[in-house]
Amino acid sequence: MVLWQPVYDTLLKYAPDGSIEPNAAESFSYNEDRTALTLKLRDGMTFTDGAAVDAAAAKASLEHMRDSAGPDSVRLAGVQVVALDDRTVELSTERPNALLAQFLTWAPGILASPASLASPDLATNPVGSGPYTFVSQESTSGTSLVYQRNPNYWNADAYPYDRVVIRVMEDETARLNALRSGQIDAGPVSAANADQAESAGLTLLGNAVNWNGMFIMDRDGKQVPALGDVRVRQAMNKVFDRDAIVKAIYQGHGVVNNQIFNTNSDAYKADLLAASAYDVEAAKKLMNEAGYSGGFDLTIPEIPGRTDMLSPIIKQQLGLIGIDVNIESVSATQYLDKFLKGIYPVIPFGLPSGTPVADVDASLAPNAIWNVFKTQDPKLTQLIADLQVAPEDKQKEIVQSINEFVTDQAWFSVLAFPESFWAFKGGVSAEKMTGNSAPYLYTFK
Repeated sequence: MVLWQPVYDTLLKYAPDGSIEPNAAESFSYNEDRTALTLKLRDGMTFTDGAAVDAAAAKASLEHMRDSAGPDSVRLAGVQVVALDDRTVELSTERPNALLAQFLTWAPGILASPASLASPDLATNPVGSGPYTFVSQESTSGTSLVYQRNPNYWNADAYPYDRVVIRVMEDETARLNALRSGQIDAGPVSAANADQAESAGLTLLGNAVNWNGMFIMDRDGKQVPALGDVRVRQAMNKVFDRDAIVKAIYQGHGVVNNQIFNTNSDAYKADLLAASAYDVEAAKKLMNEAGYSGGFDLTIPEIPGRTDMLSPIIKQQLGLIGIDVNIESVSATQYLDKFLKGIYPVIPFGLPSGTPVADVDASLAPNAIWNVFKTQDPKLTQLIADLQVAPEDKQKEIVQSINEFVTDQAWFSVLAFPESFWAFKGGVSAEKMTGNSAPYLYTFK
């Protein structure tokens, strides 16, 4: 997201507290049953190629995203787009979709110049209506991306910098050194290095927003039959001492949790922590009851320098119940692709937790982006359907029931919510975002 936010406006804006605000669309409203969302565009906006930001352009961008093969396309699947007049767009769905407005604050809501959508150089010459333009002649792919202010942007006061440079620095030591020396003004640092960054005089913004642990994706046992037994998945959850992991791996910068919902979420239930209490003997008993006392073989991937902190713990602890874990090293550029293609039945990973409705849509719905194996259960499917049409005062009860189901069924092995940190130098600051570890560009000051 940090790469495209300078260039592209979104129809709606995701506020730091997770609420949805007008943006390129100055107003928006649902019909009564939430099967239609109507947006009114601001008057007088233009793309940086001079084309008007009108309803026809918005329709073209939305349909381009919907019909693409990208992971965000599923969020617009089945959405019909109609330009009601020059500035009004209506999005309609066959079934109620309470999340459609929120989707339009993210990649599905990007506005791109219609002419650029068919251009062969779309990836290297993006044309949007956002606060900045991409300076391709000063940028180097994979190294440094340069953006300069768009003088015609409608909301320039929200972006105080005339120039933004994003440097690709995967090595954290290099990032810390660049922050200390003033080569960069802001960047992410891990919980393991947070104390070091603070002692170097950097300002930290912490956010315990991403859960870390394992996706147990093959819940039907298609690749590894043992994973189709809920008792095996429950046993896999009981062999981890989450308190010790927070202290040792994350240097105490984190929150113990066994749920995909953050502790401030309406879906979170403290009493569910007991379901994954550290108890190796209980885990062995579950494996024996499931008929897997001898264990089984399991292959998981790791990204060197990222997920490899947890890999030895996963291998060691699952080994206590006979699961022989083989670890395959996968590059960062291949990891997500292999994840989304369902190459591995279990994958160490982590996702942000924001609003409970968004978390359900991202990870639990039958067509969810992160429900790679498309696991579904009639009880869960009905709860999700109920959530889509429930008034706000009834949603908490439903999302807690959803959480109870997936925690009991052990669809995941959540170990903790480590704090994600951004470090700042020289008076630069940004705001914490609900459900996102990285600050949004408009919050930088």
